[in-house]
Amino acid sequence: MPLLAGVLVGVLVFGMIGVLAVMFMGGSDSSASSETGDALTSDVASVEDDKPVLVVLSEEELAALPIASVPENTRRAIYDQIRDSARTTVEAPLLVPDGNPVRSSLEKSQQAIHDNSMRQLAALHDISMDDIALITAEGDAKNWDPSPRSHARRNGERLYPEERSRGWKGKSKGN
Repeated sequence: MPLLAGVLVGVLVFGMIGVLAVMFMGGSDSSASSETGDALTSDVASVEDDKPVLVVLSEEELAALPIASVPENTRRAIYDQIRDSARTTVEAPLLVPDGNPVRSSLEKSQQAIHDNSMRQLAALHDISMDDIALITAEGDAKNWDPSPRSHARRNGERLYPEERSRGWKGKSKGN
């Protein structure tokens, strides 16, 4: 029993040190950036630069886009679920450096989890995996989710172009 109490106290102390370190390090950045008027005007300009560049298709390209045989409101709901899955699996930044065997294992695991989620989503809505791919392509082309995409990298390459990732608020840039 005393051993368990000692371990718990140690974990709590370690957690408190981490919280305090984050609080002190996080506060210094915001106060330093707002000291001058020039910094404020550059912040306004950077907010505009932080907007992602969205895909814009012509009418002909939209007309030629293959569409799944599912009502549009259902396609949009499915697309939202696809994006939710992607954000928490394949788009999640990894804190392990590129080239590390652990990273490649994590990438494979995240991709397998996402693929399984897509199979479950297809079964739930009684559609094929091809329909899932069509819905994903349509949603991306029509900007159903205009939010910035992750800076995440897989196999050393970005998942999304830099322009599409502008304004993304994530944990790590380049993972």
